[in-house]
Amino acid sequence: MCETAESILQVTFTLNTVFYISINRYEFKTENYDMSFSIKAVHEKGKKTDVLKKQKYNCHMVPEDGQITLEEPGTCKHKYCIL
Repeated sequence: MCETAESILQVTFTLNTVFYISINRYEFKTENYDMSFSIKAVHEKGKKTDVLKKQKYNCHMVPEDGQITLEEPGTCKHKYCIL
């Protein structure tokens, strides 16, 4: 869940990787709103690690894109919150 009462929409999706050294690209833009975005890795025993810490983006002004490299196979959870 987004940690702010002001968020109007939250989308979370899960990406399972099966290869070592996987590249995970992301890109997003909104019409009228700011957005917060984060990526967490979920390890075998359920432990979660921040891969990309939650940050606010002014993506209605400038599109955001980037990539992360995952060293090992596993699960990543992407969370998008429109503010």
